[in-house]
Amino acid sequence: MIARFRWSHIVIVIGAVVIAQVATFDQTLVAGTVRLDLPLYLLIGVGFVARSDEAALLGFVVGLSVDLFQFSPFGLNALLFGIVGWSLAEARVRMLQPGTTFRTFQGALAAVAVTSLSWFAGAIFEQDPPPFTNRTLGILATIGIIGGVLVHPATRLARWMVDTQMTAPGGADGSGRVIAS
Repeated sequence: MIARFRWSHIVIVIGAVVIAQVATFDQTLVAGTVRLDLPLYLLIGVGFVARSDEAALLGFVVGLSVDLFQFSPFGLNALLFGIVGWSLAEARVRMLQPGTTFRTFQGALAAVAVTSLSWFAGAIFEQDPPPFTNRTLGILATIGIIGGVLVHPATRLARWMVDTQMTAPGGADGSGRVIAS
């Protein structure tokens, strides 16, 4: 495996995202109900750019940095973000990438899916997920819209963190499969 990580860029981006999240966006609500989750959008960008093994590792690192500042079972976000990063990268390899509109739809769908999955995982560890009501559907719709908008800058940041020009032996992702990015 060829290391495509730009470690200095990774430290800068993850540090800036976590600091911005803790200092500003944990207290800021969009539409009065939704908190922006910058590490989530960075994870989606990484999943759309990196190979599956890289996305799992970077997802784990992003989740671990989130775990340091949140009051949840330690390691839950690291595990969840690692699995989600791997899943997004694997799904990207298998999906047609026709253009910007489809990428926007993918970002919205990924944001809603990851948020729902984190609510479910939190319920397993006796944290209270929001009740399933029309308000919850509005929250998920807002998260989807924000995810669709922020997937493009998040993908650019992820490309800055991972050298997408290098290829591993056997193909673009090391397995002989060609990745459309």
